[in-house]
Amino acid sequence: MPSSSGGSSNSGGSSNGNNGGSTPSQPETSAPAVELVSSSPLNIGDPIKLISSKVGKVYLVPYAATPTSKTDLESLPDLLVSSVLYANLVTEMQTSSLTAGEYKVYFVDSEGRMSAPSAKIVLQVKDEKGLSIARVNQGSSILVGESGFVLRDIISQELGQEIDQEPNQELDLLESRDINDLIQVKQDGDTLHISYNTDSRRFEVIANGIPLAEIGIQPVPDSSISVEPTEDGVRIWPGMEATESTEASLRFTLYSYTEEEERGAELGQVDLPIRFDFTAPTVTGVTYQDGVITVTTDQQMGALPLVNSITYSPSGAFNGDEHFLLDNVPVIALSEDFKQLTIDITELLLNELPLNENGKFRLVISDLRDAAGNLSDKETTLDVRISNVDPDAISEGE
Repeated sequence: MPSSSGGSSNSGGSSNGNNGGSTPSQPETSAPAVELVSSSPLNIGDPIKLISSKVGKVYLVPYAATPTSKTDLESLPDLLVSSVLYANLVTEMQTSSLTAGEYKVYFVDSEGRMSAPSAKIVLQVKDEKGLSIARVNQGSSILVGESGFVLRDIISQELGQEIDQEPNQELDLLESRDINDLIQVKQDGDTLHISYNTDSRRFEVIANGIPLAEIGIQPVPDSSISVEPTEDGVRIWPGMEATESTEASLRFTLYSYTEEEERGAELGQVDLPIRFDFTAPTVTGVTYQDGVITVTTDQQMGALPLVNSITYSPSGAFNGDEHFLLDNVPVIALSEDFKQLTIDITELLLNELPLNENGKFRLVISDLRDAAGNLSDKETTLDVRISNVDPDAISEGE
């Protein structure tokens, strides 16, 4: 520490060239930092433990809030403030007065400098049944196409088909997805099945045939996604103003089970980001080589398209000399990247087709969909020459 006479307290200290005085200490200008010690999610009543780099105050705010200053922080309605008396030591914030939801913390030092926000803190009601909700795959998202999809649970869907449940033709045309592939509810480490109740039109968490909890689904923000419970599942499709660049998510909230119309106590929630894709797939090329026709698309296919017909014309003109090859079923498969469809017609060629360099195969396919469920033209006709072995060649379309 500099002495009052301006000299250094260290005998070996250097001079600043001004009467031999030491360099004045500079004011602290670095931004503070805060780091969570607690892991998320936390039960309400358990303290949030954190460490800050300085002495000051720590603010707990809703995760959706975006304050940029101390004034913004203190203007938030849902706010919890605690003092930090010691830097670089654990400070606890009590949560017994809070409601379930997603939060984050900011730290502000004595000079009013604000830290970056902490990681997300999920507070949930302590459940005597030991239930928790989480994503099946961390970092996963939900792909939504122009027509959307129906969220069900596959076991109940198959059971409904077995008992001749009245079909819904409109929903049956949409892609079905299993909620159990997106989120999971665990009890003491065991994953429970999520079933769709067609009477209450709610998803229920079942253990040994007994409902323990319910799951609500909410779009964030509300205008981004439409969510409609039906008898056959929850229909989910893009909002009117949604584009492929719209940022949105689906919030799955776990509630305690009740037979009343109103929801029970909130036990936890998890958000899954949405990725919008409104562009249907197109065929970029078709080739024939060694008994295999290969169709290439610009996007991943969500399922095998329908092969309606395969014909061969020795002249390539399809003027009455066609040979029809679908008397036997060809071997059809998707490539590992789901961008190529291969049709093996080797067995069909046993009829000794008059192959020549002028000959053409004509392939008619339909129901070409991408991974988001976007449907291409109802029917696509593709011609490919026998001599065409160039993988980059573009097909001749109708």
